[in-house]
Amino acid sequence: MLDCLERFTYRDRIMRKLLCLTILSLTGSLLFLQPLAAANSQPAEELSQRFRDLHPRTEASDGEARAFEIITERLSELGLEPETRGFDDFENGYSFSSIVTARIPGDSDEDLIIAVPVDHSRRRGPADDGAAGLALVLAFAERYAEQPPPVNLKFLFLGAENGPFDRHPMGTRHYLRGFFPERPTAVIYLDLQQAGGTLEMEHGGEGVVAPSWLVEAGLRGAHAAGLAYSFPGTLGHLYRAGVRDAHTPVAHYLEAELPAIALYNRAHQTTGPAATSPETADRAGTVSARERAGGAAASNPEEWFEQMSLLLERITERAAGNVGAQWDRHYAVFELPGEHIVLPETAHILVVWLIAAAMLMYGMAFRNRLTRYLRTVWRNLWSLPVLFILIFGFLALATLLLEQILELRGFPSLWQFHPLPFFVMKLTLAIFLFATVFQLAFRLPFSKHGSFYSASAIVVLMVLVVVMAGISISFSYYFLWALLCAFMFSITRRKTLMPLWLILAPLWFLVAAYVIFSRPELGAISTLLLSPLRGNAILALILLPFLLMLVRIDFLLSPPSPGKALFSLRLLSAVTGVVSVAFIAFVVVINPFDNEHRQPVEVREQLDHETKERLIEFRSPAPLPSLEFVLGDERYQIETAARQYSLQPEGLPELVDTAVFQQEFLDRIQTRLTLEPHQPFGDLTIRLSAPESFLLFDSNFPFRMGADGRSAEIFVGTAPPIPVEVEYTVPAGIPIEARLRAEWFDLAEPFRLANADLILHPNLRLSQPVFVPE
Repeated sequence: MLDCLERFTYRDRIMRKLLCLTILSLTGSLLFLQPLAAANSQPAEELSQRFRDLHPRTEASDGEARAFEIITERLSELGLEPETRGFDDFENGYSFSSIVTARIPGDSDEDLIIAVPVDHSRRRGPADDGAAGLALVLAFAERYAEQPPPVNLKFLFLGAENGPFDRHPMGTRHYLRGFFPERPTAVIYLDLQQAGGTLEMEHGGEGVVAPSWLVEAGLRGAHAAGLAYSFPGTLGHLYRAGVRDAHTPVAHYLEAELPAIALYNRAHQTTGPAATSPETADRAGTVSARERAGGAAASNPEEWFEQMSLLLERITERAAGNVGAQWDRHYAVFELPGEHIVLPETAHILVVWLIAAAMLMYGMAFRNRLTRYLRTVWRNLWSLPVLFILIFGFLALATLLLEQILELRGFPSLWQFHPLPFFVMKLTLAIFLFATVFQLAFRLPFSKHGSFYSASAIVVLMVLVVVMAGISISFSYYFLWALLCAFMFSITRRKTLMPLWLILAPLWFLVAAYVIFSRPELGAISTLLLSPLRGNAILALILLPFLLMLVRIDFLLSPPSPGKALFSLRLLSAVTGVVSVAFIAFVVVINPFDNEHRQPVEVREQLDHETKERLIEFRSPAPLPSLEFVLGDERYQIETAARQYSLQPEGLPELVDTAVFQQEFLDRIQTRLTLEPHQPFGDLTIRLSAPESFLLFDSNFPFRMGADGRSAEIFVGTAPPIPVEVEYTVPAGIPIEARLRAEWFDLAEPFRLANADLILHPNLRLSQPVFVPE
């Protein structure tokens, strides 16, 4: 061994040492490379837990501020350059929150904004406060921090998004107010309350929907990721018709002409109004917990984060080259087992023309039959408006009965808790009245030829297809399917198949009804239930062709003769009569509240230090039960059958300590108001008023002058830091009074109910002069 070593020269030994050092350094680099990368990377689950630990992250809270610190810190670690923007120039409001943006340049000259709210509503717990959405966006930013994405990615972290006031969502509105895109831009809004659950896609606002390519990208991405998701195609028609009661943030982006969709995974809400609280459920509509067959809920958070990242990646890839594409607003979405089909407007028009051409060719081939149908329709055309008026009138009577039941119960919103029984009651009662009256009216000179009724059904549906296509081509496929079934109903030679076509004809209407009532979509339901003209006209037009087809079957089963009633109408009268009575009895006695679903009661206290008045109002959608209300040391017994009740306690609590400092300079007066509440403000506004017009020169908060020039509002905002200092400058020589308008989500004194199990939503509003000029 020593002999072998002696053969190496000094130079060889030096080279050997250098080689060993090189191998050791490379080995060390490989060994330490993975730990170093892990040190710079945080799993999404860990990030999510960090955000949950900051709960509550409500607007302007310490938790929200700390969340923004984590976001900016993490974006900086990824090599991005986060920018923070405040609400100083927000219109008609102010917030102590902020907005953080960051950008990753991509391969194409198109932008994709991924927006996520940082705050959450006051009633959200740590398990569903949106921490998962924040962690997902940061993890997705990390994925593309080292490699360019297909499009430019812009991450938008929004504060002041969730709140009970009309100015919310403030983050979205403030961002869009100063946003002027330099290149084609699309938006994905993520409001993911928890890791898991069924994914919902919001793709429209009032009268507007997202482009088809973006909807298709979201659906295909969710399916490829194996996510449990729900997307009823009927929602697009509700958006276009403007009858959806939910106005979510994505509507603001669509109204700004930005292609946008929103992804949600809220927990399922029970049947009832979209909000049984005064916050209107933070302006979020109720959503379905129905899971699609295309995927199942993630078994663990890690899997869910991977699935959601894959979904965002697929949408990002699809956005390249499509963001600036033509906006198809009249597509239709069909749900099939395992996937969705998005039918563009051009394909929809082609289907309409193909069906029309097939019917025309059939008419040309069987000209004699077509001529006979047209002749009988022309001779008895007068009866169609008569039948429509009959159906419309009976629907109006059913609506009137429904309103009387609600008034009798003293519960106008009862239908919102159980809409389906009310709708079935209205529909069956109207059909019962029509079937019964038409049996008597049939002795009048109505057509006694069955071909008239089948031909009339086709004519009515053809007119409706044309009318709906004129409004929006996407509306027409409901009637187009019914027209195709009515056509097959008319030409079929086997009598046993005719009932089958009649059953299939209203299929898409039944699918739409299932979506509307299962979610439930209260805006659309309100139109169908309570609208005396619009809703009843829509229902009458839908029912007319199917009732005509039903009468046609009578001529096959039992041809009418003098004094002989129509068999199918007799059967229809019997069935709908029994069902109507059963549902009328049901809605008369139904009670939507029990131990699991407690009755909500809003308790609103108003304090006015100028008039020395103190008023507490109790409001509920249902009649108030007997209540024993304890306020401080006083007990109040409430006995009423009404939905509202008010009481006037003695005393006027002092809730805010105030101090005023003034100094005059030239012809101006600068005033500083120092306000220190006994409990933190929920929201605060300062109102200035004077007997003559004045000019508000400056303020340390945003303000708005009144239209008359004699008043102004200074917007301090939600949860201001204590003590609050408000400074403003006005002209000298004008007596200007300052009055604070404050709001808390509590009452002035401790309170409780001693004998009832209700959900109380307290609210306190204070009006108090803080500076009255001498």
